Amino acid sequence: VKLLEEKARKDKRWKVEVTIPAGQAAQMIEDCCYYDLDFNYVDINKYYLFNFYCPTQKESEAVRKLLQSYDAKYFVSESKTL
Repeated sequence: VKLLEEKARKDKRWKVEVTIPAGQAAQMIEDCCYYDLDFNYVDINKYYLFNFYCPTQKESEAVRKLLQSYDAKYFVSESKTL
């Protein structure tokens, strides 16, 4: 039954907020473009704040793998349906 519930469940949009040191920002931007991820970023002096928008589990996994190669602090939140 659990397997059927998981198959029937729709993907939810996730927002991943990431903070990295400014010295790693250029490489992160290049990697994000290479993997065709939906993102934006803000320069906050010593750090860069990136926001990733993941509509599928596949994109969420790609962001997770990308962050493993950076000294990143991140926060994940689920979008709510109104």
